[in-house]
Amino acid sequence: MFRDNGCVKSAGISLRFSIPCIAALALALGMGVLPASGVAKSRPRHAVADRDYISALAAANNFLHAWQAHDHESGLLMLTDYAKRHSSEATLESFFAPSPLTQQGFLITSGRKVKPGRYVFEVALLEAVSEKETIRHHFSRIVVVRAGKDDWAVDNVP
Repeated sequence: MFRDNGCVKSAGISLRFSIPCIAALALALGMGVLPASGVAKSRPRHAVADRDYISALAAANNFLHAWQAHDHESGLLMLTDYAKRHSSEATLESFFAPSPLTQQGFLITSGRKVKPGRYVFEVALLEAVSEKETIRHHFSRIVVVRAGKDDWAVDNVP
């Protein structure tokens, strides 16, 4: 991957990022935007990083990596029974099987503890369609819950 005149090129795909697009993405993810003085207007709220937080973040990352790699089986194994019951088979299939010639990526913000054993992470799912050189983005959140002593699972499909 390399950068050339504001254009990121990766695997033969050129992606153009504009300042308004990047600013909107940063705002939507709650990261804040720097004013002209260079001082942040607001700071994002961070969860206290403990062993549970790190495990929950790792689970969210692994689930989104399965999405990025189009690994339907691994992604399904990470979902709770609740998430499976509340998502149709078609929804799950389309989530893990993007259109052809699509490059995918994701962003995860700092999460927050909702209650013991339950964390929420705001996410952005990005897809670049190579033939159009356009980027689609979907903002959502992932809820990660304790599923056992050392196991964590995803309780929703973003």
